[in-house]
Amino acid sequence: MTSEENRRRKEDTHVKYLKGSICDKDKGKPFVFVSYKSEDWNVALHKIVYSLVKDYGLNVYFDGCFDTHNSMWLEQFKENMESGCCKGVLAFLDDEYATSYTTVLELMYSQTLNSSELNTGIDGGLPVVLIMLKGLTEVSGEGAGEDTGLGGRFYPDGTKNINAGAEKKLFDETFDELVGREILSNVKYRYKKERLSKVKCSKITEELVE
Repeated sequence: MTSEENRRRKEDTHVKYLKGSICDKDKGKPFVFVSYKSEDWNVALHKIVYSLVKDYGLNVYFDGCFDTHNSMWLEQFKENMESGCCKGVLAFLDDEYATSYTTVLELMYSQTLNSSELNTGIDGGLPVVLIMLKGLTEVSGEGAGEDTGLGGRFYPDGTKNINAGAEKKLFDETFDELVGREILSNVKYRYKKERLSKVKCSKITEELVE
């Protein structure tokens, strides 16, 4: 996401309204966790989530810190998803979402026992509503092998990622749990907790969606 686009998101009146209405674990009210790629904010937040909150009174949680890199996001998303208040996930999917380890980690984690047992009392994962912004396409060509950055010490802009090790650890632990519970089976032969390419990340997303 460019700095100009991030500025537009910060200044958008609908997004400002949503930020003032964020319902997190500390509010003690049931809410839906919104998972989206930053680049899709205009459709996800400005159009759809804004209407759900303003017109229908839905309580939602999303990462309201629009800094380039939020060092707290890892713990924040886990704590809120695990809280007894989180009742489901609203995920806005497209190829960008499917090839980002951060959003795919959120989607995977929503199906772990840590999330589902505390919230719904079942072991099938949190309910997920998928909004298909675009149909998922086959990742191929030169971009297929591009690294998603999982476990990388630095972001593409050169900023140090202080959570790199913790992100990789949680991603791998979550992946292992879902493989062990046979939620993920086909991709267990593709991702072996090494470098996570975009094509492997996309395959994980496809199997989760199925």
